[in-house]
Amino acid sequence: MVVFFGEENAVSRGAKIKALQGFFNEPEGSMPKALTMLEDGSLGGKGSENLIVSGHGNQNNFGAVGITGDKLFATFKEKGLTKKRFAKIYLMGCNVGLQAQDNSVVENFAKDFARCVNTDEDTAGIKVYAPRGILTFTMEDKIVSGQTVKTATAINVACPEKTYTLSEGLTLVNPS
Repeated sequence: MVVFFGEENAVSRGAKIKALQGFFNEPEGSMPKALTMLEDGSLGGKGSENLIVSGHGNQNNFGAVGITGDKLFATFKEKGLTKKRFAKIYLMGCNVGLQAQDNSVVENFAKDFARCVNTDEDTAGIKVYAPRGILTFTMEDKIVSGQTVKTATAINVACPEKTYTLSEGLTLVNPS
């Protein structure tokens, strides 16, 4: 399931979300949900899904409105987040999982969020992943049936030492 917030340009946001859905093998036709449109209980239920959260980010906040790790966790709990449904949460925003060049984790948004996840009885055990640097998308305009369509053709994580593919640039967040 993809949840998104931020990014005013709906065309670019749509292309990025579609690329993330492809990377994470989300079911064909699954509809992403805006964080503000999630209904109470919508994250509850059973299964073994991934929760992919897409938005702008930095080392301290997620989203253009500056949501902290504990605030995002509280919102997800209100919406029914449980380990009975989600096995993994991917925080897909720039610098939310920022690490130092020696791969040591500095204090960051992802660690704050993961601490909340791991200390709550209903969510403890859900694995939290985040990019170790700046999440980048290679965007192209393609002509489809005579229409210009914006497409994300690659997802990478840019770090000072090198640029990683998304699969190499994601890191499991250790909350301690």
